[in-house]
Amino acid sequence: MKKMNQALKKDLLLTLLLVAATSFAALPQAKKGSIAKDAMVGNYVTDAYAKRSKGYDWVAVSISKFNDTKYRISVRSRGDRKKTTCTFDSYAYVADKGTLKAYVNNKPILFVVKGNTLTIKAEQEADANELYFFCSGGASLAGSYMRINEPIDQKQVDKTVYQKFLTWDKISFSVSQTGDKLTINPIGLTIDSSPITLKVDGKAVDAEVGDLNADNYPELFIYTYDKNGKGNAIGFSVNNGKSVSQITFTGIADRKDLQKGFGGNDEFAIVEATFVQRFPIYKDVAKNIKANKTRQIQYKLKNGEASRVLTIDKVLEY
Repeated sequence: MKKMNQALKKDLLLTLLLVAATSFAALPQAKKGSIAKDAMVGNYVTDAYAKRSKGYDWVAVSISKFNDTKYRISVRSRGDRKKTTCTFDSYAYVADKGTLKAYVNNKPILFVVKGNTLTIKAEQEADANELYFFCSGGASLAGSYMRINEPIDQKQVDKTVYQKFLTWDKISFSVSQTGDKLTINPIGLTIDSSPITLKVDGKAVDAEVGDLNADNYPELFIYTYDKNGKGNAIGFSVNNGKSVSQITFTGIADRKDLQKGFGGNDEFAIVEATFVQRFPIYKDVAKNIKANKTRQIQYKLKNGEASRVLTIDKVLEY
């Protein structure tokens, strides 16, 4: 769906940090008194988890914190004996006290914690069917999960690092990571829909599609983070609906002026026809002292000699 990401970002915006048409779709600002620090973070499981030694299937939800308003949701199920039941990855945002909100096909999904119970549900009852897409055998993500104060059973849990399915008009991408292998399966290309496999340093955490060069065909971006919290964007561009090629993206690697104060924790987003990277500026990276400023770099997609290239268009600090 061509407008999926734009509608999502409009709903998430509580404060515009930048102006004009190329403004970055900022993360929502935390509400005062909205959520206790790390109150949502933890592992939650279905009742069957307690009977896993007897062969019962189970589903687990892991919630980890990215920043003050942004969390990562990861749903995995038992994968050692049969096909996995549920797999889901998304960012979620603080909606209210004890509540996070994520989006599935532009539909808001709530993650509500009360005591030790996590409840997953569609914000609107009419959207409940969206939660069946991520599970097999007629199961749904919707329901209640109990907090456990221990890691999820690593001998039984599905080892998929990341998984997401994205669609733009008639073209889709299935993105998954297992170990250090990232696999992209294009669907709907007229000549070459061969799977693409890459070795990645770090973990994929998000992916999105958009049309950066206004040719009516999508670009796909997958965002990864290494163990030091430094991000990377891996991009692909569809060639007239026939095939897909990787985009050349070097970020700030060749710009020492932009590397000054860079300590990771960068974020990426497609905003209209602009690709945006932003990160906090540090006074002292080694001591983890931030300068309370953010550097935003805006890129445009251009045709290069061998491939399409993301080139720096604007740099802003605020």
